[in-house]
Amino acid sequence: MSPVLCLLAAPFAMAGIAMMSAGLCRARNAAHTMVAALCAAAVAVLAWVLANAVWTRGAPPDERLLFGMFAAALIAIIPLGSGAERWRLRGICISAAVLGGVVLPLWAHWSWQGGWLARLGLIDVGGSGMIHAAGGMAGLAASWTLGPRRGKYTREGMPMAFPGHNAVLVVTGCFVAWVGFQGMNAAGAMLAGASTIAAVGNTTVAACAGGLAAAALTRLHFGKTDASLTANGWTAGLVAVSAGCASMSAAGAIVTGAVAGALARVAIEILEGKLFVDDPAGAIAVHGIGGLWGLAAAAFFGKASGMAQLAGAATAVGFVLPLMYVVNWAMRGRAPADAERRGMDLDELGAGAYPDFASHRDD
Repeated sequence: MSPVLCLLAAPFAMAGIAMMSAGLCRARNAAHTMVAALCAAAVAVLAWVLANAVWTRGAPPDERLLFGMFAAALIAIIPLGSGAERWRLRGICISAAVLGGVVLPLWAHWSWQGGWLARLGLIDVGGSGMIHAAGGMAGLAASWTLGPRRGKYTREGMPMAFPGHNAVLVVTGCFVAWVGFQGMNAAGAMLAGASTIAAVGNTTVAACAGGLAAAALTRLHFGKTDASLTANGWTAGLVAVSAGCASMSAAGAIVTGAVAGALARVAIEILEGKLFVDDPAGAIAVHGIGGLWGLAAAAFFGKASGMAQLAGAATAVGFVLPLMYVVNWAMRGRAPADAERRGMDLDELGAGAYPDFASHRDD
């Protein structure tokens, strides 16, 4: 099997993440989230292709460039969950262009083409750092610059619960993303000359461990199993194992996934309640924190150098976060209060996702 065949499954990763983000939004923003994901993916892919045409001076595409094309789509979709319900489509597309045309090509050069991360020995087979930690940091930048959703915090600073409108869509997104991550990680393993069997098996057990860890923690804390947090734990397991999926033992992958699921559960609470970061889909915790942990886990349980993995984490935090903060601050992409009240579906698309049903209003 070639990496090209494995990458045929990659779009399922984008679809799954988009479905989760849409399900975790309120109903009046669901269609906008899905359309934004499609547009962000398209802009990022084209930006990646154009950037590489300039970088390589028209050299024929290879399998690495094809992997990067799908990586560009995924990295652009991740921040949508953090800016959901208040981020205009124009700003989303600009963010996607920078991620696909600047951030990812630079990181790819550093990692794949003899750059400084490659010389250090960074191991990031499926993109825990390059795709997910970077996308999570872009999400943090978006959330910071956009500010919280209208009514999210009381005057005393207490966060208000804004439940997602469709838990079934969220959990279905987990299964869809699972297929896509298998394809991305298997292709990454082939390109790295590593074991695809280990990559596929470890991807699965890490997701299972992450989902169960998050489910157990929510039951211990709330007395009930929370669907959205369980789904986020599952996805965090997929994210975290991606870096070292081809070199870990099954036991190491299970621990990696379980820790990622627990970290996602705790990080979501801290970000929302202590740091006042409004992240409707938990993208910062799942992809940002999960991706950073995944880089470290590749050293703890795989064959990676700790110094190289630390350098990868520092690249996400020290390069991607400030760059995307400046980009988001400059483009001022927040929707006005009236648009947010009506819902982004009506404001930017002219129609809701569920026209036969009245959307819940928060006022």
